[in-house]
Amino acid sequence: LLVCYLAALSRKCEQPFGVLVQSSSAGGKSTLVEAVSALVPPEDLVALSAITSQALYYLGRTGLRHKVLFVAEEHGSSRAAYALKLLVSEGRLSIASTGKDARGELHTLNYETLGPLTLMMTTTSTSIDPELENRLVVLGIDEGPAQTNAIMAAQRASASLAGLSQRAEREEVRRRQHNVQRHLEPFPVIIPAGPVDFPSSATRHRRDHAKFLSMVAAMTLLHQFRRQRHVIDVDGSSVTYLEATPSDVNVAVDLCTRVLLRNTEGLAPQARRLLEAIRLHASDQAQ
Repeated sequence: LLVCYLAALSRKCEQPFGVLVQSSSAGGKSTLVEAVSALVPPEDLVALSAITSQALYYLGRTGLRHKVLFVAEEHGSSRAAYALKLLVSEGRLSIASTGKDARGELHTLNYETLGPLTLMMTTTSTSIDPELENRLVVLGIDEGPAQTNAIMAAQRASASLAGLSQRAEREEVRRRQHNVQRHLEPFPVIIPAGPVDFPSSATRHRRDHAKFLSMVAAMTLLHQFRRQRHVIDVDGSSVTYLEATPSDVNVAVDLCTRVLLRNTEGLAPQARRLLEAIRLHASDQAQ
């Protein structure tokens, strides 16, 4: 949940990170992403059920800049997979298309869509496009009995008389979050160099490390009104920036350890749970 929230905030960073929430049907993946998306101001959220192959090229130059793009299911974006990969990794899209002017003559027109943006997706598939997967943080859903019992208890509470006031409280939380996020400015974030034990055995760790830095930057931007703003002169222009604190780095390290580094196995959350069950079974049989 915290990773999804920071991903939404990272849309204001120079290099945001996105998330792909993966679980079986009815696992709660859409509920998780929709809960976080509801905290994003409506003007910063683009929610789509499906995307055609060239739709992203014609959203306008600033149609996705510093916004959250939420695609309900990965299958709904299959035709736009190439454009999504470019938009996430390069922060921009451009296309040359032929069109007619007022006199009916053909001309080549250039269209451009600029980022950066945060991409949030959900999927029930255990097989994900590797090129898309290594650009996003893949999150699993707790599908255990204890979580199911907690969800059913929350559903019963929501249907009770107390649930009426709880829904009103949620609306107030969303309204406050909208106003808070509207006031956050996309300052550059400086992260002090320091020793961080990050794996480097595979080339995908290069992108994973960039996601880690984006988490740090998102934490810093979230607390920007409690941090000192620094100003530096760059080629005669004043640039305001923020500095990440050790606390920001520590939170990102903790999150990466739990949700990012475990993905280096290359297994889907369901497959990882099955593997762990097999290990426990083998251990019991051996004893």
